Order: sequence, then C-alpha cells, then structure tokens
Amino acid sequence: MLIGEKIRKVRDLKGYSQEYIAKELGISQKTFSKIESNQSRLDFTTLDNIATILGVELMQLLLFNDKEFFEQKHLCIERNQSCLKYFKQLEAENKFLKHQINKLIENQKK
Repeated sequence: MLIGEKIRKVRDLKGYSQEYIAKELGISQKTFSKIESNQSRLDFTTLDNIATILGVELMQLLLFNDKEFFEQKHLCIERNQSCLKYFKQLEAENKFLKHQINKLIENQKK
C-alpha cells in the first residue's frame, strides 16, 4: 500500500475530511487530494505534520496496513454501538425519572 492510500485510510478512520487536513497543513484540498492519490511528492516534514494532525506516530502511519485498517474500523463500529446502547439506556432512565417527578408533582397537588 502506498503512503497516500495509508493517509486516506487513517484519515477515514479518524473521521477527518480532506478539507480539514488541508486547512491544518495550510494547503488546498486539491493539493491534499493529490497527496492521497499519490500524484504529489511528499517531503518528510509534510508527512510528519500529517501524522501529527491525524493523531498517530509517523511510524504508525508508515507501517499501517489493510489488516490494521479493518481491525480499527471494526473497533470503531463496536465503540459506536456501545455508545448508542449507553445513550438509549440513559434516554430510558431519563423518561423513567421524568415520569417519577411528574407523579411526585401530582401527589403534591392533592
């Protein structure tokens, strides 16, 4: 896998847009798109800056592979499902508490 593809996959995993990374680098989105499609040469400083923006070590970015991509993607999906389950539980608890409060208010009116 070429470095541009590794950058794109890590960026996708992290949920960043090309526009965001380009803005952080001080370049156009079109130029960043060329980096990801391996149509532009990349110097070490820019590569290091991209890794920093993505929140990974440079070596992690250089050694990134498809297996890691799919494992990380799976972990992200699992985390999102856990968060969704947690928020649904909070929502149910919130409805229950609202019901209890309304009952208390009704009892106090009597």
